Amino acid sequence: MTREAESGLATHAFLSWGTERCERLDPVAADAVLHLLALSGAKMRDRLPEATPDLVRAVLLEALPQFLSVTPGEEGAALGVLRVLADRTRADGRLNAAARAAARGDRRVRRGTPAGDV
Repeated sequence: MTREAESGLATHAFLSWGTERCERLDPVAADAVLHLLALSGAKMRDRLPEATPDLVRAVLLEALPQFLSVTPGEEGAALGVLRVLADRTRADGRLNAAARAAARGDRRVRRGTPAGDV
């Protein structure tokens, strides 16, 4: 049994999806972020956690620093994983423009305002 099968998460499939879109993701960061989101109570879809703004905040600020040593210059690895996870969710048709902007940290998009009108 593979580690992916044991954990119930589609980490390898997620990394492959990112690679198909020319996104180089750090596998350690991807594994940590996906597992921490799942352990933090994220809803699961297609064996991937859904990253809500509150869960992203909790994982980035509280959980991740306890489990993953981040040296200067590497802090973007977790953010890259979250960005690609948001892209995957959007590609699957489950993320609107406001939620996508919030997941990426863009505060300019407001509810009811199309992303192109910002």
